[in-house]
Amino acid sequence: MSTTDRNDPHGLEDLPVLSPYQQWQQDEGVPIHHGTYVESLSTLEVGPWKRVGQQGALVTLAEQEKDDGQLIEIAPGIDLQRDVLACMGFAPIIREPLREMDGRLFRPEPVGLNCLPPRRARMIRRPFAPTQKG
Repeated sequence: MSTTDRNDPHGLEDLPVLSPYQQWQQDEGVPIHHGTYVESLSTLEVGPWKRVGQQGALVTLAEQEKDDGQLIEIAPGIDLQRDVLACMGFAPIIREPLREMDGRLFRPEPVGLNCLPPRRARMIRRPFAPTQKG
């Protein structure tokens, strides 16, 4: 394993400079306003929005354009196009190669993960008791 692999196990360093959402904003060809608030929408610069057929602008407040969600793995038996992408309202960043998740995660029997200290793992395996109000 190289140093790059250890520091960036999911290969995220080579992400595009613009996210798909930021690229869409640019492609719309209207002014884009960023910030934490807008004092008055009626005073913002607008421009011709060809796709919509009127004047407009895009406003992104409080860093709402953050889009660090990426698809890096998929459950066994799931069809990427039919079961995932067709159900989304946007185009996610898909890391290649898209890995298949460990099928044991979807079986009813315990998987036997040992990522937690033994005491904490025992606590999680206990059935949760309903809380009593009183």
